[in-house]
Amino acid sequence: MPFGSSRASIVQSQHSQDGHGRRLWTLFIALLFLAAPFLIFAGPAASDPIVVDNPDDTGYLMWDFTSTENYTMTDTVLDGGFGMLKRANESFVQNSSLDFSTGDMSNIDTTTWPGYMALDSAENSYTVTIQPNVDTGKDTYLAEDKDDTNYGLEKEMRLDSEIGKLQHMLLRFDTSSIPSNAVVDEATMYLWQIPGGKSTPVLYTVHSLLSDFSETSATWNMNDSISDWVEPGGDYDPYPYASGTFPYAIGWFSIGISKLVAQWVKDSGDNQGIIIVPVPVGGDAVKLFQSSEQTSGPSYSPKLTVNYTIHGGMGVYESEPLGPGTNSTFTLCEWSSGMTSRLSDEFSGTALSSKWTWSNDPMDGGGTFNVGVTAPGKLHVIGESNTQNLDTSIGSNYLYQKVVGEFEATVSLSDYFTISSMGAGILLVESPMEWISVAKADPGTSGRIQVAVCTAGVSAVVKNYDWTGYSNAYLKMIRNETGLWILASHDGGSFVEVYNQTSIKTMMMSLDIGPFVYSNSASIPIVDFDYFRVVPVSYLPVEMMIRTGNSTSFTDPSWEAWGFPILGSSAILDVDSKYLQYRTYFETDYSWYTPSFDMFACHSERYLPEGYLESEDVTPSDFSMWYTLTTAEYHDSGLVKYWYSYDHGFNWIYAGTGGSYSISSTMQSLRIRVGLETYDTLSTPTVDSVTAIFGTALASMYVIAPETVVAGQSFEVMIYAKDSSNTTMLHWSGPVTLTATDRYGLESTSGALTVGTAYITNGGYVTVANERYNVAETIMIRASAQESYGYSGLVQVIPGPVATITISPDISEVLEFTSHSFSAIAYDGYGNTVSNASFTWSVDSSIGSLSSTTGSSVTFTAGEYTSIGEITVTANGVSSSKEISVIRTAHNPTFTEPIPAQNKEEDCESWELDLTPYIYDEYHLVSELRWYTTNESLITVSGENKTSNMIITFTPKADAWGVNDLVLFLVDQDGLTGSSTITVNITSVNDGPTIDDIDPLVVHYDMVYLYNLKYYIHDVDNTLDDLTVRVDYVSEAYVDVERQTLAIQYPMVLNGTIQTIFVTVTDGYLSASTTIFVSVTDDNVPISLDVLPTVELYQGESSLNLFNLDDYFIDPDDEMLYYAYGYQHVSIEINPENEVSFFAPFDWYGEEYVIFKATDPRGARVESAALV
Repeated sequence: MPFGSSRASIVQSQHSQDGHGRRLWTLFIALLFLAAPFLIFAGPAASDPIVVDNPDDTGYLMWDFTSTENYTMTDTVLDGGFGMLKRANESFVQNSSLDFSTGDMSNIDTTTWPGYMALDSAENSYTVTIQPNVDTGKDTYLAEDKDDTNYGLEKEMRLDSEIGKLQHMLLRFDTSSIPSNAVVDEATMYLWQIPGGKSTPVLYTVHSLLSDFSETSATWNMNDSISDWVEPGGDYDPYPYASGTFPYAIGWFSIGISKLVAQWVKDSGDNQGIIIVPVPVGGDAVKLFQSSEQTSGPSYSPKLTVNYTIHGGMGVYESEPLGPGTNSTFTLCEWSSGMTSRLSDEFSGTALSSKWTWSNDPMDGGGTFNVGVTAPGKLHVIGESNTQNLDTSIGSNYLYQKVVGEFEATVSLSDYFTISSMGAGILLVESPMEWISVAKADPGTSGRIQVAVCTAGVSAVVKNYDWTGYSNAYLKMIRNETGLWILASHDGGSFVEVYNQTSIKTMMMSLDIGPFVYSNSASIPIVDFDYFRVVPVSYLPVEMMIRTGNSTSFTDPSWEAWGFPILGSSAILDVDSKYLQYRTYFETDYSWYTPSFDMFACHSERYLPEGYLESEDVTPSDFSMWYTLTTAEYHDSGLVKYWYSYDHGFNWIYAGTGGSYSISSTMQSLRIRVGLETYDTLSTPTVDSVTAIFGTALASMYVIAPETVVAGQSFEVMIYAKDSSNTTMLHWSGPVTLTATDRYGLESTSGALTVGTAYITNGGYVTVANERYNVAETIMIRASAQESYGYSGLVQVIPGPVATITISPDISEVLEFTSHSFSAIAYDGYGNTVSNASFTWSVDSSIGSLSSTTGSSVTFTAGEYTSIGEITVTANGVSSSKEISVIRTAHNPTFTEPIPAQNKEEDCESWELDLTPYIYDEYHLVSELRWYTTNESLITVSGENKTSNMIITFTPKADAWGVNDLVLFLVDQDGLTGSSTITVNITSVNDGPTIDDIDPLVVHYDMVYLYNLKYYIHDVDNTLDDLTVRVDYVSEAYVDVERQTLAIQYPMVLNGTIQTIFVTVTDGYLSASTTIFVSVTDDNVPISLDVLPTVELYQGESSLNLFNLDDYFIDPDDEMLYYAYGYQHVSIEINPENEVSFFAPFDWYGEEYVIFKATDPRGARVESAALV
């Protein structure tokens, strides 16, 4: 049914039975209390379920669904002590072009503004030509010198500017066929000039007649047969709707009268006709025009051509069905709509929108503009100089669009003006004859808001409003039915009125509007436009209608008829249905703006089709087994199902849909699960309560044990079985596990009870007469059975008699005449320390003496070395001894004086040094000593670690010099050492450079061949940049040398010869030379295409098939190349596909060049090196 009509909303419920069910349970619990006055509640218990323990070894649980924290709920809730299905609050939202595309639409645009619906551009253009004939035409002329003569039936009309003989032309066109809501874009009157006129041109103006005239009776003095003109010659509005010049020329003449025709269309009562008035001058200048009375030949009678546009339009959108597809209560609908202007521009991109048109594009005259480049989000304009708007000349840089009807236009701008001749703002143009502008003019220190108005082709500044101190402005122009209003603001929030003109001649409906920039001087104006916004003064909002139904097919009779439009942006519904549909109606007066719609959301509520309640695990403290499960529920157009689980919900046992069920089990944990299903989502089944009956069991153990026992000796322990009221359970029997714990009952102990299991057979208790514990410590005895337990009081286990004694420290040798402390510890037979033992000490006099003979510790002082004896300690008849050897005191070998520094030259011969004069050992001969050194860097040492050899042999490393401080260690037979430093000074000696032999080269005549000697020149003292390479005098004519590279070029006359190049490399003092043999041929030498890559490896690492040499070398003759290589440390393999693998050695690291040679079959080669 339509939204707004009434509907009863009834939620069916059987909750009226709730009280009956709860009264039964209340009575049941009361009877239990009366029958069992000693009823004990287990505690602490969760609030749901209630747990009750009875003296007759039974108890019960009752889940009454009151505490949400005790349940896991899936699509369910608890309410008023009942479990029920959850109400789903669902929302169905459409807010994207994709969403809107699913509906049916007419004249709706969903793509231009993503996420919005709007009207398609709604305008239609028409052209109509009105050309009256002899029957419908109404035209004549008035003659000043024949002021009572009518010319209405003449086939011609006359216009003359001669003073005293003026002639005016009157015409009327019937525009009633043009719709009153049409916007006139252009209206042109055409007059056909006929022969017979004078050659002198006639200046004229066109005006609107203020009163009607009779074609057949109007004269210079009268407008019809009975009424006079107020002013002879015709009563007309002085405003010139057009002006121009009629020369003498046969043919059509056009006169633009758009503004006048627009007034006629808007109000047909204003159309009294047209009068064409000449500007009086001396002399006859008469012009003749065809009138509507002409009946023969082509139709040259006056005509009016009007181009007009019908703006506005309407559109309708109807959504797809929205909703859950099941019975629901639709509660609320809300939507978002507004207005979108096609003229507004935030200048947010990087290019000017194509909707704009430039009048005087600044880029055509030395200026420029950009969007978002100089200033992000702004139109940046550098205008032209000398570009003012004056009278009918609109010379400014003007960016415009068409606006129709009433509007509010706002521009935000910031200027960079430098002198007081610049401005920028809003320009509204009807024609060069009629325009109005508002501009922020001049720099900030002399700023002003300037308003200029042009009427009938004459412009003037009508307002200057002080704007001192500001280089920005928000300017607003409002056109409404009262006139034109201009406002300004510093911040865009609070505007002040600058100017209004209510008496301005009514402008046309269709105008040009936009931002403009001008300069009245040779200076360049610069301005940033932040935005230009045009909105209607008022607009028709989107109309909304809503209806509901129960099918996805709108032909289904369940769908309501559309009701009345809903005002606002939301509606409260409270309607039960499966689906909802909305309809939006769009309408606009003009196509430059449109109502817009961007979001619809409807919200519904319903009970979910199914859900579950699951309890927590309940584990009664005095449990033996489960007996029964009983339920209370209300199905209410649905179904309630029950399950239970003994294993924490891993496995569920289905009970049924309500009643009482046997659940016999000894598994202590119980969890219940309730499933709720509804056949109608407007109602829900409910669960009231679930009760489980169980048998009670053992609650705790009570343990009695002695306070003190001896480790390893038997003692008595008594264990009692207790229920939750701490009463001995005389009927209980079964095994009891006994364990020892720490004094806090938390941790296990280091020992164990000898008797670990006892059996209660009758009477509810048992006595263990022969319990033992072997570790001396304080314990508690824990008795446990069927997950119940209890602890004894503290039991102190004390050590037994002394069985063994230990002496520490565990040493067997001491230096002569030194003192040492020895301690004794006594242990019983189980390793427990006997802390109260009394010790007696003795020692063999041959090895030394004791400081005391009693106590747990004594001090032993050793005698002279080489003696061996025992220290003995006794306690409670148990003794222990330790054998001690007294040894001699040791001394380190020493150096008697510093060892002289060793001074040698680089690459000298080996030399020796005798250490004998510099060493001494108190107990050892020199022949019993040995030596070794560390920190060798510039030299190597031989003769180390050879007993009795005191000769050091030094050998310098090749090409090494500097200072090397060796550390010399002297070692005696006791392993004791002494150390000293030997300084070795190696003086540098200059080594000359070397150059390797170069394999013969093959070059092509008249072509430069580059050969790099870098990899063949070596100098241990100098870098390559310190060396000079030169060639012999003869070769200088063919070989250029650049650092280590030879540029070889032999002329064709030497083709077929072998040339010799003698190469010398020098460091300035020493030099080396080699000879290169060069074959001059016509063979093209292979080419190196690219630098070989650098290779990095760890020691012992390999890199397989790292690169292919064919990618780096090529032969211009397309001949096969043969590859070779050279290296020192790194191993290289080239496979048949010319892929190169590298293998790093395990015993070397550093950098070296691997040289690869590519040779063609005639021996010509090129080389390149890879740094490894």
